[in-house]
Amino acid sequence: VEMHGGTVAIESDGPGTGTTVVARFPAIDPPVMMTVPLRVPKHERASRIVIVDDDEDVRESLRLLLSRKGHIVITADDGPGGLECIVREHPDIGIIDIAMPRMDGYQLARQVRALGVEIFLIALTGYGQPDDKTRAHDAGFDAHLTKPADVDRLEALLTAVV
Repeated sequence: VEMHGGTVAIESDGPGTGTTVVARFPAIDPPVMMTVPLRVPKHERASRIVIVDDDEDVRESLRLLLSRKGHIVITADDGPGGLECIVREHPDIGIIDIAMPRMDGYQLARQVRALGVEIFLIALTGYGQPDDKTRAHDAGFDAHLTKPADVDRLEALLTAVV
């Protein structure tokens, strides 16, 4: 508080009576608010993308990012749900986590490939060692990204697929 030019005062009438803490900061002029329209570049052609990840925060943040870029995004929270979405929706791209309960990403990729579904599969995982990348490729993934995903690299992959 003091580093911001303020003061702190602490008062109490003794044990069991509570404590009052007062922090004061110098007044400043309110910031000038400007409304600027948000322009998000859109791809020439929107891709249909399925995101399969058991982590709701990862799934939702990726869905928001890709939707704002003009893509049509469908999500699933586990492997069986992801397989069902891929078979039903025929997306262009699948972004799939590896470590999931019930059916991991490797199993999901193998099943998708066994069904002959044409889709570009991206492994998005915390597993980033060379052996992990080889295992993902062997399971049928076309690309491998380590979490947290480099958004520029993901965007380059999506552009290349389109």
